[in-house]
Amino acid sequence: MDIKQLLEIGAQAFLSSLDKNEASGLSLGGVAEALAQLMPGEGKNLDLGALIGQMDTGGLASIAQSWLSNGGNHSVDAGQVLSLFGQHKIKGFADQLGIGETSAISGLQAALPNMVDQASSDGTLDSIGGMAGMLAGKLFGK
Repeated sequence: MDIKQLLEIGAQAFLSSLDKNEASGLSLGGVAEALAQLMPGEGKNLDLGALIGQMDTGGLASIAQSWLSNGGNHSVDAGQVLSLFGQHKIKGFADQLGIGETSAISGLQAALPNMVDQASSDGTLDSIGGMAGMLAGKLFGK
């Protein structure tokens, strides 16, 4: 799976979590672009491994592991999403999309597990963004 496909999966999950009024003004491509700018990594090097690393150091390792594994994905709450990215980045993301911060966080709660789940197999991240798979493997002993 390439980065563009992964961002589209995240964008679809994001859009489907919003109410119809909020989602009506957003495009799949626009949300995918905003996700790319929000996520760790530079340009075409989306680094989900860095996101998993942030989750691990932020006390969210069990949630990250559920997203990486073949089982069900544990949910992440709004406060955890805010802590993961920080108020400034969430505000910028919401402003870029023209939606409220609460809606942005809600959409990210849907998008993040889907993106990591789709980019991982058997507990490790596939080769997206360079060292992502290796980092996740080291964090979780794979």
